[in-house]
Amino acid sequence: MGKKGEINKLYILLACIAVSLFLLVIYSFIYTPKAPVISAPPEYKPPVKDVPSVPDPNTFQSKRTIDVVEGMKSWTSDFNMYLDCQGNPEPAPENIPATKIWALLAYASMYDSTGDQMYIPKIRELEESLYYIHGFFYRNSVKKDYPEWDYYGANLSQASFLSLKVMTDRMNAAYSLLKGKGVLKNEVLFEKMIVENGVGLSKMDVYVPQAQTASMISTSLSATLPYMTDSGYSEAEKQKVSYEASYWANESWRLSYADNIERCWAIMAQYDYLKATGQSTTELATFFFAPIKETILTKEQVVAPVELQPCMEVLYDLYKDSDGVKDNRQKKYLQNFVELNNALLAETQLKPEECDGKQAFGLKVGAVGGDPNRVFLSDNAYQLYLITRPELKDEVDVVIP
Repeated sequence: MGKKGEINKLYILLACIAVSLFLLVIYSFIYTPKAPVISAPPEYKPPVKDVPSVPDPNTFQSKRTIDVVEGMKSWTSDFNMYLDCQGNPEPAPENIPATKIWALLAYASMYDSTGDQMYIPKIRELEESLYYIHGFFYRNSVKKDYPEWDYYGANLSQASFLSLKVMTDRMNAAYSLLKGKGVLKNEVLFEKMIVENGVGLSKMDVYVPQAQTASMISTSLSATLPYMTDSGYSEAEKQKVSYEASYWANESWRLSYADNIERCWAIMAQYDYLKATGQSTTELATFFFAPIKETILTKEQVVAPVELQPCMEVLYDLYKDSDGVKDNRQKKYLQNFVELNNALLAETQLKPEECDGKQAFGLKVGAVGGDPNRVFLSDNAYQLYLITRPELKDEVDVVIP
């Protein structure tokens, strides 16, 4: 083989190299290695400082006020009229219906504002006890249904009966916050209770020397009128309730001239009657166009919250009814509400130093004898209703001690 064999080996080697090069070129076309993925550097975020949250003033105030209401509850599950600085209560059995309705309004206001389910059993407990009290007077046949409440029978009097009827308006205010929400056990029965109280009130012959009581009679009768249409009452009965509502509204106005402290109650009675009977409230609304210090805040000091709260409620209604009409009228209603609210809180909100740090929150009443720093259930429940209204709670600043 010699020289010829070596040449053949060389050819074979060159052929193998050529084939390898050919295959390498082909492979380079088939496979292209991917470039390495380089991720972007993470976005720089400065360290978060631990900043304490600031509670919403209105929510803070409303929760403290409901605590005041809860503190009024007695061992019998009734509510006391007031507590003094030492925490001493005034049970006042004849006011059992009134205190329960004020408490119901407070719980209904909190539920409407927060949606918190914890208030439902409290509302239902008060609802059922009101059915018992109502039935005790109207049918006197409910003891078998509610034997656990038999002790009421010893305390309920004609004064309690009037207390129940005169509070129909506040009962209706609570109902308006709960209607259709599945909170009450029996809405049909609740409406029946409202209308029976109102119609019964129109038939009572009572002597009333104060504008506030006359106003509460009138507003309760006015609150009854819308329910009478579908309740089977005759036209004569409706006219009777309407007439009595008008009479007591005018009587409240007359009595308020003797004691200007109660002027706001007279205003609310007039307003509610006009609205319930479909009449214009424009003329009455113009009362609030004048500077508040010339019409309502005419005294140097606000002695009791209830001097101003009815005017605040009317202003709330006027503001709510003018929703969407962003004009000077609506601004004036809101401005006046805020001014009255601030005056009320500045003068009647209890401060810790006034009570030696004990019953150190709530709206106080120093109008009549006794401890000038007593905290009343009605004033605080009423204020809670006003400051939790959704149309106002984002607009109104509150004073927190």
